Amino acid sequence: MYEDKIVNVTIGGKSFDLYMSTAATKVILDKCGSLQDFGEELEKANDIGSILTTCPWLIVLLANEGTRLHNFEHPDDQRMTLTEELIDLLTTPAEVFELSGAAVAAFRNGLHRNIESEDDSKNAEVG
Repeated sequence: MYEDKIVNVTIGGKSFDLYMSTAATKVILDKCGSLQDFGEELEKANDIGSILTTCPWLIVLLANEGTRLHNFEHPDDQRMTLTEELIDLLTTPAEVFELSGAAVAAFRNGLHRNIESEDDSKNAEVG
């Protein structure tokens, strides 16, 4: 059900699912004011210094949402959550740069909407 919304990453040799939930969206809105402002902030983070200050909290947020989802679905197989301190310890700057791309992909996956419409015979062309 959620597979198409999750981006799997490896941090410190452990697998984590990045998931953009409604709860994560609310945290981003509280921090940035709007998703557009947040998207612009991510786009501006094009140098390693900006990425190292902007992206670890997003990686932690999305990884912990994936962990919460996993723990909910698998009560007998609980996973650990991450902190920014663990991200700093377990990764190199180059890895944070790579993880930021995965976080952006998970962010986009969570906001992607599949809109289906029914064939409406009222709007069909008349020959």
